[in-house]
Amino acid sequence: MIVVDPRQTEMAKMADMWLQIRPGTDTALLMAWIHVIIERGLYDRDFVDQWTYGFEQLKQRAAEYTPERVAPITWIPADQIVGSALLYAGKKPGCINSGLAPDQFGLNAVRVEQAKLCLHAITGNMRGEAPGLAPEGPGPIRNGEMAMRDSMMQMAELCTPETRAKQLGSDRFKLMTWPAYERMNALYEQTYGVPLSMSGHSFAAPEPVIWRSIVDGIPYPTKALITWGSNPLLNAANTGMVYKALKSPNLDLHVVLEHFMTPTAMLADYVLPAASKLERGTLSTMEDFTSIFVAAERAIEPIGERKCDYYFFRELAIRLGFGEHFPWNTEEELYDYRLQPLGITFKEAATQKYVIASKEPWTYDSINPRTGKATGFATRSGKFELYSNLFEELGYDPLPYYEEPPESPVRTPEIASEYPLILINGGRFLPQFQSEHRQLGMGLREQHPDPIVQIHPETAAGLGIREGDWARIETPRGAIAMKAQFISGIDPRVVHAEHCWWFPEQPGAEPSLHGLWQSNVNVLTTDELDDCDQVTGSWPGRALLCRVRRVPPA
Repeated sequence: MIVVDPRQTEMAKMADMWLQIRPGTDTALLMAWIHVIIERGLYDRDFVDQWTYGFEQLKQRAAEYTPERVAPITWIPADQIVGSALLYAGKKPGCINSGLAPDQFGLNAVRVEQAKLCLHAITGNMRGEAPGLAPEGPGPIRNGEMAMRDSMMQMAELCTPETRAKQLGSDRFKLMTWPAYERMNALYEQTYGVPLSMSGHSFAAPEPVIWRSIVDGIPYPTKALITWGSNPLLNAANTGMVYKALKSPNLDLHVVLEHFMTPTAMLADYVLPAASKLERGTLSTMEDFTSIFVAAERAIEPIGERKCDYYFFRELAIRLGFGEHFPWNTEEELYDYRLQPLGITFKEAATQKYVIASKEPWTYDSINPRTGKATGFATRSGKFELYSNLFEELGYDPLPYYEEPPESPVRTPEIASEYPLILINGGRFLPQFQSEHRQLGMGLREQHPDPIVQIHPETAAGLGIREGDWARIETPRGAIAMKAQFISGIDPRVVHAEHCWWFPEQPGAEPSLHGLWQSNVNVLTTDELDDCDQVTGSWPGRALLCRVRRVPPA
């Protein structure tokens, strides 16, 4: 097990190799791995020759990323880069599992994932020799019939070309908007006979563009907003911009579906009580990321006036004249409809089966019943594209490459002279999750009462900070305060601040908004469009520059 992390997490302590990387430089490391693996002939020649497109171009690009060049970029010694590449390539089957962090690298977000998938392909780890490693086509399929996946319910064809052209951000951030979707969907339907999913993590207008549309009216003014499953004043970058948008007189209507009166809910026109996960059943394909259905029954009936999200959107659709598209009165009726092709009821799925999968998963080398040939990949070449034809068509570099974070000692030395530390955030901590469970009295906040900034003891000593002191963290965008916690498993040049902190016990009315501005790390982050990933619009929530000072006792 190899762990790549700026902090020595519990998993890093168990790893065979822990690579303590400079935050935001993961793409450079992965490109160096590609270089080592290709140069030493450790790639899967049969898979590369038969199932990949663009190997020679990838080889040429990776040649720029020798371990000796990448070592000073990543802070990882060259011998560790080589050793970890050999370890990954030499143990099969293998996988590279990454969480949320790379998505918040800004300029590098997509390129991390692209390089990771290229590694997965050239080492032959898409052959499916271990469960879950081979990319699977849609499902579940039983007796030749497929259940109704998310994509089969989305009715994308009802959105006209004129309306598609108006999607915010689609002129610039094309991968998760209509320009890429239309190309990918054509290939996906050609390959599998069903549409490509447009669910929330695959297709969306980037939030930074939405806030600017509200505030500046560019390219047109956004006048209404529905927020559910989110608390953007806490979880979105650049809290100042989000606040400005939610307070803007240009925003005529803001409706929030929530469990609690969060800071975001405090600024809404209407707050509707949403049912919790325990009060509603579930039938999910994980936004079509998987080929299975996961089913679960509700634990209790909704309390009070709480309603599930389906109820809200169905009632809204009826009032807007789209009721014919929601013929199912309840989620359970909808779930029965989605499972009908398999001959299974939702009750049976939720109380007996739980996970519904295809008996024979559909992979790239399966025979496609539509063609009688091996399925291949839903790409222009029909192969795994190390050199992405899609990216090239959209005007992006088709090969992965490393770019410095938008703020760094290398790219912005003038900022680093005033803000010499690298700030990371977003590391999960129990028993809280995201911005949830901050209320006193439930027994969760009591276990973790204060926001924490982790700092190396040597760095803290140089700043006159003792463990347990309140420390002021500053970036060019603002300042917050957190309690200092010493850890030796972090580079002295890096600090880690917990995310999404607010204080429900403090006044909800403005200007407090439950202590929104006090310890919320997104007061410090940026969502300037030039700093975002230029392919998706993902904003840089990590690898920014900061300084830390001791807060004098009151």
